Amino acid sequence: MQLFQIITIITFTYYVSNYFVNSAKIYLSNSQWKMIHHLLEHKQLTLPMKHKLNTVLFHCYDDWACYKAKEFKKIHNYKCNHIPVDELQMYARVGLIHAIRNYKGKSVFSHYANIYIQGELYKGMTELHPLTCISPRDRKNKTLPSIKKKHVLTTYFLGNNEWMIDKIQSYKNNLDNEILNKCIIKEEFWKTIDKQSNIKTKRMIHYKFDYEWNQLRTNKQVAELMGCSQEHVRKTIKNLCL
Repeated sequence: MQLFQIITIITFTYYVSNYFVNSAKIYLSNSQWKMIHHLLEHKQLTLPMKHKLNTVLFHCYDDWACYKAKEFKKIHNYKCNHIPVDELQMYARVGLIHAIRNYKGKSVFSHYANIYIQGELYKGMTELHPLTCISPRDRKNKTLPSIKKKHVLTTYFLGNNEWMIDKIQSYKNNLDNEILNKCIIKEEFWKTIDKQSNIKTKRMIHYKFDYEWNQLRTNKQVAELMGCSQEHVRKTIKNLCL
């Protein structure tokens, strides 16, 4: 029997069964599978014949692939909660198509196709995951430190200084204590000046510095405002700081 005649018989048998049997699940019989295996291993199988066989296999297992997508969503209900079933079914169909194209007839087709379908479903779950700053690679990695995920989700960077985050986080408490100590020292120093210095000295200090001890004026400018010499201003500030 010629190859074209065999393929015609398989195709005709399938479509006749699909027409008369009112069922969404139509599977190939054992005799039909034997004929398919024989054709796949035949050296004279042409591309049009292969395409016709692929079409038959796809129509036979399309509903099964969709069922696998529903089953996958139930198993991974939490991760697939926001992913529609019909979108997962599209990925399952893609996996089925890849399996059909690569099938050589040397193993049970359902087991062979399930590997491709599951792979595409996991790929779909990753790509259809709700928008997040965490990359697909990090979402697959269960051992990713939670502190890194927190940084990715809550921190917005305006430069290339991401390496500084962990350093800042590590020394945060020390920095806070250091800043607090500096504030206390400044406050105590200003209180000392207010208590121990005369009005002229206080005015000189306020002309020269702000509260954070940033210089506002030079000694020459302060001397002109105070009506004294520049040397007097310098010595007064020096003695006060000592």
